[in-house]
Amino acid sequence: SFYADVSDNCPYEPHLASTNIINLTIVSVNDYNAYLREQATIEDMTGKYEDLQNQLDKLIKEQEAIGKQLDQLKEDADAGKITPDEYQKELTKALLKQSELIEKIKKLANEMKETVRENPLYDVEEGFKKTLEKESDRIKKITENHREDINKIADEIGANPKKESLDNNL
Repeated sequence: SFYADVSDNCPYEPHLASTNIINLTIVSVNDYNAYLREQATIEDMTGKYEDLQNQLDKLIKEQEAIGKQLDQLKEDADAGKITPDEYQKELTKALLKQSELIEKIKKLANEMKETVRENPLYDVEEGFKKTLEKESDRIKKITENHREDINKIADEIGANPKKESLDNNL
């Protein structure tokens, strides 16, 4: 508990003022975790990790769809079903989608790393933390490889997979 008294230097009669008493409680990490355990159940924690997994699954499905789109586009171009200009335009669109997806995946990877507190609430979270960090690092490596592939393809066709470039090509 603390408070403050203040007086001025008025020569006739000093003016006094006091603050209210303020109580400050400092808790240890263990006490704070015990408090949080009362507020949150293991199911709440599990739900948090399930949400991350669902988000990752969704992004993986988006990646698979873009991969199929690129394969179909290549087949159509090889078969002569589309002109080289159409191919380049569609490829630029697909590369833009891929580029945006990579940014979403990177953001999710960072969220995965930051999900578990430094001092986890439950012991099982320590295992989740290690798994999430490994998965996050793996995802980041994959996205870096995809970014390199996108840049390579873009250089080959003279495309720049940015929104401004796409708007100019359409």
